[in-house]
Amino acid sequence: MPFFKRPGGAALSIFRLEKLNRLVRAAHPEASVRSAQYWHFVEVTRELETRESEVLDRLLTYGPPAAAYGSWTTTVLVTPRPGTISPWSSKATDIARLCQLDFVRRIERGTVFHLAWPADVRGHRDPRRILPLLHDRMTEAVLPSIDAAEDLFRHVAPKPMTEVDVLGGGAAAIADANVRFGLALAPDEIGYLVSYFLG
Repeated sequence: MPFFKRPGGAALSIFRLEKLNRLVRAAHPEASVRSAQYWHFVEVTRELETRESEVLDRLLTYGPPAAAYGSWTTTVLVTPRPGTISPWSSKATDIARLCQLDFVRRIERGTVFHLAWPADVRGHRDPRRILPLLHDRMTEAVLPSIDAAEDLFRHVAPKPMTEVDVLGGGAAAIADANVRFGLALAPDEIGYLVSYFLG
C-alpha cells in the first residue's frame, strides 16, 4: 500500500514543554527538548490527485506551528506501538472518510522530539536516559527514523490466542509472559494481577 508522511504543528504547548524539560534536566542535566512536532503518516489505497492531496493537507494542518530546533539536534520519533491503532487514528481516519477521502486507509500520528545538548557534550549525546520521559512503553514505541513509521502499517496475520497459567505459576508465570509478549508490566502491576487472580 502507498504510504506518505506530512509534518504537523507543535505537539506541546510552551507550558508543557517547560514542564517536560524540568524532568529531562533532572535525568540528564546537559539535555533539553528544543521542540516537539507532530508528524502524520497516511496509508492510502492509491496515488493521490492534486486536489485530494490539498484537501488532506488542510485536514492535517491544525494548532500552532512547531518551534525552530536547529540543525544540531538529535531526533527521536515516538509513535503508537506498531500493531496497534490509536484512538486519535480512529477518529482522524473517520473524519477523512467523511471528507470524501475514501482512498485513505488509515492516518496515524507521531511526535518528533528534537533534543539539544551544549556544544561541549555533542559527542556524547545519548537519549536513552530520557526516553522514558518521552513515551509510554505500554502504548508507544520509539522508532529510529521518520521513514521507519511505515512499520505502523505493516499488516500481519493475528497470532493464535495463548493462556498464562496464573493459578499454577503465580507471579513467575506473569513475569515470564511479560518478557515473552513485551507487555512492559511494572512489578506493582504484576503484583496486582497475582492478587486479582489468586486473592
